[in-house]
Amino acid sequence: MTSKPMRKPPPGSRRRRRVLPAATPDFECALKLLKLKRMRDYLFLEEQLVSNEWIMYNSMLTEKLSEFDRLIISQGFPSGAMKVAYFDELVDDKHAIVTTSSSDDDDDDDEGDYYYVGICSCVDKDCLYPGCAVLMSPFLDYGLLYPAASCTSDVLSRSRSKVGHIVFIVGDASDTKGVVKNRRAVETFADIVGLDEQIREVKELAELPHTHRYLFEDIGFEPPKGAVLLYGEPGTGKTLLAKGIANSISAKFLPVVCTELIKKELGEGPKILRKLFIVAEQLSPSVVFIDKVDAISTKRYASVSRTAQPKIHWILLELLAQLDFDSRSGVVKVILATSRIDRIDPALLQPGRIDRKISLPLPNKSARRQIFLIHTSKMTLENDVNLEEILIAQDGFSGADIKAICKEASLLALRDRREKVRHADFKEAKEKVMSKKEGRYPEEIYM
Repeated sequence: MTSKPMRKPPPGSRRRRRVLPAATPDFECALKLLKLKRMRDYLFLEEQLVSNEWIMYNSMLTEKLSEFDRLIISQGFPSGAMKVAYFDELVDDKHAIVTTSSSDDDDDDDEGDYYYVGICSCVDKDCLYPGCAVLMSPFLDYGLLYPAASCTSDVLSRSRSKVGHIVFIVGDASDTKGVVKNRRAVETFADIVGLDEQIREVKELAELPHTHRYLFEDIGFEPPKGAVLLYGEPGTGKTLLAKGIANSISAKFLPVVCTELIKKELGEGPKILRKLFIVAEQLSPSVVFIDKVDAISTKRYASVSRTAQPKIHWILLELLAQLDFDSRSGVVKVILATSRIDRIDPALLQPGRIDRKISLPLPNKSARRQIFLIHTSKMTLENDVNLEEILIAQDGFSGADIKAICKEASLLALRDRREKVRHADFKEAKEKVMSKKEGRYPEEIYM
């Protein structure tokens, strides 16, 4: 039996074998993977660089500390004998002018003198600023007064040479501590009600030259650089308005305590005030807020005690000089506040020193209602609380009085171990605040 030949398909009709495509990753995924790998390599290099710099910094710090120890041993004095002085001026890379105060010097003859001293190599000269406190090696002996012909500055011509060195920057222990506190203002204009016209005027003088300076250049007028005087009865929002303008321009808020300037020795108040404006310019943009300015700017012919009169007059002259200083270019804004504008010396109220005097009146009924709503927005109140009854016939209420009423009502609720404040608490708190205001303080103080 013969086998049949295999049947071959006609040409062109043979089926082709299907070949599966090669499994390769998507192009975008591969590119993303390469980017992540490259980023990982860069981060690894950065980590190595930071660790190496940290090791070098520690070794450099150890060398500087050893140099500091060698300096102490070579001078022959213990580290506890060091004194605090205040940096005044940098003469060159290795020498500076410092001043001392009565609390730092044992000798009364050296109070307030200028001294020409050296600077150790371990001190970062970029961190030195006028008025900062520095730690000094003890002054071993005195030198002679430097001749004025060979001096580079007027301060150096009045300085005395001492064998001493600046070995450390204290910084926070400057003599402006207690007089001014540097902090950020968190209050905004949204927290102020009933003073729309006053806010607009303050914005035109303080905010507009800082944020839209080109508008003054287009109109061909120089932006105002003088101070702003806020006056009105206590509790009308003068401090709150100053904090609001500092927050709106993202500036440092520097409130000044005038009583600390007066309590200083004769001549120390103007010196601290001068250093305050230097620090404010270094922290620019900044807002210097001098509250109760009538305490340091009383009329020079007014009857003041003989002890305080010379101090106040010298501080007033220094304040006038700082307001006349025209090289700050608007980076430092000065805001003054007082409740007794009639006691201020007319020299301070001259145009150019005071750009605008803004009066802050007591809030009206609608403004008092808004202030009550602001202070009671976070309080838990009973349903019987009626703010309209509390606001009736209270034309003499200020914003501070309303805040005091809300605070006193909260304390009354806490005293009774209650979680909600009742209407009776507000009535009792109002009577308590009004009795304190009318009975304890004479009315003529706020006229």
